[in-house]
Amino acid sequence: MTDIDSFEDGKQPDSQTPAIVPADPSEGIRAEVHREYAGKLALAELRIQAAKDEINLPEGFTDYLDVSRLTDDDGQPIEDVITEILKPFKKKMKFAELQGAGYHRNPAPVFQPRPSLDARHR
Repeated sequence: MTDIDSFEDGKQPDSQTPAIVPADPSEGIRAEVHREYAGKLALAELRIQAAKDEINLPEGFTDYLDVSRLTDDDGQPIEDVITEILKPFKKKMKFAELQGAGYHRNPAPVFQPRPSLDARHR
């Protein structure tokens, strides 16, 4: 086997030993970094969604979350899971009860006795 043959399969010989090493070790490093920061990415997505929904998360809330459940197998945040986590914190809008269109009677007027204009009864 010559040096030219060893380069054709994408691997190059190591200068100290005759063993063959991978040509590009960066793929393994990228995968390791991606796994390491997948949880931080999911927590950032959770905070972004909370800010969009105008939700103030309690202090230390994210410390108790299992971030492995926030990501899929590829390490990407799962949007549906994040939405479900934030659901209890969403404020429900309360509207005044309206009577609707149409004729509505006013409540019966309250009559108060008027003072007498007769000077004798003042």
